[in-house]
Order: sequence, then C-alpha cells, then structure tokens
Amino acid sequence: MKLRLHLKLARSNDIKPVTRLFSAIGKINHAEVGRLIDEKKVFVFKQKNRVKAAFSYSTLGIGGFFAVMYIRKLAVDKTFRKKGIGSFVLRQIKQLAQVKGLTAFFLFSLAKSQNFYRKNNLKNIWRLFWWSPENS
Repeated sequence: MKLRLHLKLARSNDIKPVTRLFSAIGKINHAEVGRLIDEKKVFVFKQKNRVKAAFSYSTLGIGGFFAVMYIRKLAVDKTFRKKGIGSFVLRQIKQLAQVKGLTAFFLFSLAKSQNFYRKNNLKNIWRLFWWSPENS
C-alpha cells in the first residue's frame, strides 16, 4: 500500500496549529499567520485532520522574468521528523516554484537543520540555501 501525501492551502481553522509549528523555529503570532493564510501563502500537510508540517512563502520580483520564492517558514511536527515529510515538502516547494515561473527559492536555516537542506540538494551560502531548476 503506497502512502499518498498531499499539501493543501492552509485554511483559517489552521491558524493555531500552524502558529504552534512556526513558533518552534522563530517568532510569529496568530495575526501574521492569519494574514499569510488569507493571502494563500501557507501550505500544510495534514494527517487525520491534524497539521503535521507547514510552510509559508513570499514572492520577490516579477514572475517569468526574474522572481524568487522566499521560504519564510518551513516546519515539521516533532513526531514526524526523520520520516521523509520535510523532504516531501521541499519537493512540493520546488514544484510550486516552477509552476509559478519562479527562477529559484531561498531560505534561511537554523544551524541544526543545515544537514537536512544539504541532503536535499540545496546550495549552501553560510546559513542561506538556494535552489534553482538547473540544480534539480
């Protein structure tokens, strides 16, 4: 039996669990998460209707010309780490960036997460990681 994983746009009832996940990796509040959700800039992975992973992003530049996706937050629930969910989310981010015509995405990493990003083929510039379609 193959497990089918899906990311979905976050909804207003996801504000609390997404804020909890994002707060574990940096300062953020319910209002900011709610705004990002309203702007359709937050995606979640759920299991049994519970948010287990989420990411938020912003787009910088002009799509199709030179635009990049800034990954604001990417978090996986502690109980789901080391199970491939983070790698799945990164693959979905890459696909989303390509669909939107973006040339790359970048994010800042916590020091303890750097090996995860290297394992997923992101170029490292200190604690900043880049991906572009040519690197896939």
